[in-house]
Order: sequence, then structure tokens, then C-alpha cells
Amino acid sequence: LNVVENCRQVGNYLKTSLEGLKAKFENIIEVRGLGLLVAVELSSDVADDVVKACLDEGLLINAVKPSALRFMPPLIIGQSEVGEAMGILERVLAKVSG
Repeated sequence: LNVVENCRQVGNYLKTSLEGLKAKFENIIEVRGLGLLVAVELSSDVADDVVKACLDEGLLINAVKPSALRFMPPLIIGQSEVGEAMGILERVLAKVSG
């Protein structure tokens, strides 16, 4: 496994997936980052609620401030694991937004 290339490819997939969620959920106002270090800025202070709900479903993310989430997966993560994480995040955002 070429770790640097994996970070580039899977990082792009992660950002593209989060941009897709941004198009679906109005409370995502920005997706930013490089490689596998990515942040999502939210329109309200719900980051702690999102983090707790994601953890309940097995996804570990961080709230770096009340309205921002940080994704910092292992450098060897694959696209399938990112896809699974995005499914969890989508369900959680639907609950928090609804």
C-alpha cells in the first residue's frame, strides 16, 4: 500500500462525499481540508450532538468547536470504510436536521 497515494485518493473521495452531503443538508456550510484531514463547518452549534450520535453508531469524529466537525481517519483507510462512515453521518445529520 502506497500510503501517500492512498491519502490523496481516499481523501478526495472523503471530500467529494462530504460535498455531496453539503448539497443535501443546509446545515453544512463548508467542507475544507487536505488529504485525510478534513473539516465540516455547520450553520449551528450542533457539533457535539452530531459527534455523540455518530459515536453511538460506531463512527469516531471530533467536534473542534461548537459548529465544526473534524475527520481524521487512519492513513490506511479505504473507500469502503469512508462510504460506511458517510452513511452513518448522513443518518445522523438527517436526525439532527429534522
